[in-house]
Amino acid sequence: MNLLLACATEIEAAPLRGRINLLDGIELVITGVGLVEACAVLAERIASAPPPDLMIGLGVGGGFGHSGVGLLDICLAESEIIADLGVPSGNRVLPFRGMTAPPPVEFGADRTLLASFNTLLRGLDITPRVGPFVSVNAVTASDKRMEGLFAQYQPVCENMEGAALARVAQGALIPWLEVRCISNLVGRRERGKWQIDAASARLAEVAAPCLAKMVQL
Repeated sequence: MNLLLACATEIEAAPLRGRINLLDGIELVITGVGLVEACAVLAERIASAPPPDLMIGLGVGGGFGHSGVGLLDICLAESEIIADLGVPSGNRVLPFRGMTAPPPVEFGADRTLLASFNTLLRGLDITPRVGPFVSVNAVTASDKRMEGLFAQYQPVCENMEGAALARVAQGALIPWLEVRCISNLVGRRERGKWQIDAASARLAEVAAPCLAKMVQL
């Protein structure tokens, strides 16, 4: 199986690259930060070379404490939601109405692959948190916005690129997965408490042996 891995930044990719550089059948792409950059880079890659069998988004993310997620937990996306595309209404964002073809805002992960990756993680004595992920254009920086997002979507993780990967994969008829390690809790922005390096290292440690098994399928 040929895998296309997508990380937003080199910080997230570097620990992983060090563990998978000898594996055939794995390609790693840096998308840049945000939905627009990720969509552009991934769409260009899919259009310019033979498509992979599977696309996997990997990186760090913000965890929703209300879901029971904690720092350095591993999370799997059962779906990706563009959380801030629509019409603001109080503490929520409502979908566009009255359009002939409103843009999609939610994308489901491949259930069979999700279950397979979950099983691989559990074989490493890791129990991932599985649930919806929300992709945003502006990172949440207040408890009020966090509360609104959780009330509307009950997500486990916030990120800025996952829905782009899901959309490109869907358009190319390629199954996708997304795996993230929690570097910070969503809410009031406390940048000094974020653990990006530790979360990136943890993700690589956990994901690399699972990817090595998947590429053999």
